[in-house]
Amino acid sequence: MFKNETKLFLSIFTIFIFTGYVEASDLQTLIDKADAGNKIITLEKNKIYKIDKSLVLYNDITINGNGATLTQSENWKNYNNVYEPLLRMVNIKNVKINNLVFDHAVFDSKPNNQPFSTILMFGAQDCLVERCTFKNLGGPYDSKYVKGSPFILMISQDNKNDFTYLPDNLKSKLYSTNNNVIKSCKFINNNTYISFAIRVLTQWTKNTSTEDVINKTQYNKILNCEFIGEYDWNTVELAGPGVIHNEVSNNIIDGKSVNNLDIDKGASFNVFRNNIIKNSGLPSRHFFKLNVRFAAIAVHGSSTSLIGRNNLVENNTINNLRINNAYQKGYLYSSAIQILYTDNTTIKGNIIDNIFDKEIYGVGILIDQYNTNIIVENNKIVNAYRGIYESLNSRKNILPKIKNNTINVKKEKIFLKPNN
Repeated sequence: MFKNETKLFLSIFTIFIFTGYVEASDLQTLIDKADAGNKIITLEKNKIYKIDKSLVLYNDITINGNGATLTQSENWKNYNNVYEPLLRMVNIKNVKINNLVFDHAVFDSKPNNQPFSTILMFGAQDCLVERCTFKNLGGPYDSKYVKGSPFILMISQDNKNDFTYLPDNLKSKLYSTNNNVIKSCKFINNNTYISFAIRVLTQWTKNTSTEDVINKTQYNKILNCEFIGEYDWNTVELAGPGVIHNEVSNNIIDGKSVNNLDIDKGASFNVFRNNIIKNSGLPSRHFFKLNVRFAAIAVHGSSTSLIGRNNLVENNTINNLRINNAYQKGYLYSSAIQILYTDNTTIKGNIIDNIFDKEIYGVGILIDQYNTNIIVENNKIVNAYRGIYESLNSRKNILPKIKNNTINVKKEKIFLKPNN
């Protein structure tokens, strides 16, 4: 039994009153014993588990968190590579984690003493993370430092060193990450600042086609989660030509990002459905960057060699978008939904309301360049500056099908260039 004691701990962010903490070696021992036994671990309620080194999980393990907290210790940086996660879900299957709190600001909140990510899913298959809370990864909110990390990193790799941000002893491993579910979790980023909440990735710099990617990141789901606070780049990112058949549905996103939901760099056959995005807009550190354009939902390739194909954006609600700064040229095409370098994209049944109120910019649905065979139908756009709009500098948009949309805006309801 662990000693039951009450301690008062004062951190830079919060006062924690708790009943003691458990050293990391004890928790890894529990995991090791469970692997040899009944595969089930139930953590002690209200305990804080202090982690010195990444926890390693095994096949078929279930962790019942019971409201316990996991955090890195004060000595994390002395034991770990810069890209080490708090929890490794690597080359495993059928792991379940529920009702656990991951808090990175209990003992030492400095970014250089934090894991790169909270959970690394690399070669994970059929795993479930449910009813967990993730918070306080990154630097102080009012600092200029932005940690380029996610809480959860789902990643697959075809070639050694495709990704620099794997731990050193995993850079040569070749795994795919499939059929995992993140469900009913909370991601809270009010007091700290990171670039992403969740990243779902394959390598994209070699212009490999989807068909030629061997280890795909596919059939993963992010469901019924709540994302609170600001993420510097994306709240959820799906990126890379091997990122296919993933679903992000029924989530609530409350806070700013350059793109809250992002399908990028050739990711295809993915679905954004029934999500609510509110109180979003361009993060302040990007106010004067003309090459950074805000869109609550972005579906885009990155070139004609990395076209995003057959993605679906359906029945999402987007409201109360703002850029809290005086007008800049780069804000003109800020939008609720943007498509760029795509083929067979469908945008339907979305509700867009109260975006960029009283401003002389902003678009409900922006059709940028190199889009073919797109469908925009049955959407509702109200209280916006422009409705469905093809950017004036766009090129090679072919056969957009726009029908049955309800639009009440200040300027053009629908604008397509004459060639369309």
